[in-house]
Amino acid sequence: MARVRTKCDSSHFNDWSDSVMFYVPGDTTGGGDNPNRIETVTDRYTYLMPNPASETVTVASSFRIGDVEVYTLDGRRILASRVDGISTTLDISSLPTGTYIVRVSTNNGTAYKKLVVK
Repeated sequence: MARVRTKCDSSHFNDWSDSVMFYVPGDTTGGGDNPNRIETVTDRYTYLMPNPASETVTVASSFRIGDVEVYTLDGRRILASRVDGISTTLDISSLPTGTYIVRVSTNNGTAYKKLVVK
């Protein structure tokens, strides 16, 4: 909970607001909040479709995407693509079955998504 007020110029401020609650959603898998993960707005509005996938996966965001990288769970980068738009399609047909992390860099920040290749 917090109270907020705006600064109009160098010497004028608006009145303080009523109490405002800020909520930062976390990862709720496994039956409870994971305190080590904070979901950002970029995470919330960035998607992988379909997921699980086997041939191609579309990466889409509400924000302009700059780069998309795919990493193994041990941190090796195995795929990288430069993008200038709000979506791209990746050919994942050569990837072995498994779980990967997709790093999506946008003009609003970076999103990390789990990708399952079947």
